[in-house]
Amino acid sequence: MDELEAFLQEVLPRHLMALDAFHCGDPELWRDHWLKDDSVTLFGGLLLPTRRGWSDVRQAFESVSARFCEGGGAQLDVMAASVSGSLAYLAAHETYYGSFDGGPIVSSMLRITQIYRRDEGAWKLAHRHADPPPTEAR
Repeated sequence: MDELEAFLQEVLPRHLMALDAFHCGDPELWRDHWLKDDSVTLFGGLLLPTRRGWSDVRQAFESVSARFCEGGGAQLDVMAASVSGSLAYLAAHETYYGSFDGGPIVSSMLRITQIYRRDEGAWKLAHRHADPPPTEAR
């Protein structure tokens, strides 16, 4: 197995499980997916303003996740990924299902770009940029 295959086998299942829990109101697995230092950044799209540093990023996750319930079934359509030493990136379309603020369960898609760094032998998120695709691409 090459570096890229090993990266995807480690990261994708963990990412999907963490998203499912997040969209059911539990941010713990999603928090575990991240580095815990001041270098992390989050460009969160519609629900999350830009955040920098673990404390701000963690608080954003807790705030937003608490507004979700009855989620699950996340999917990723990987467009590109690469690994170089202790850094990797993933670009994908991320689809998730959930009820937000007590509304109906809906499907939402985001375009995501994520940068990972190896930390104590595991791939951890250092940066995430997520936004909805342009209307004509949906």
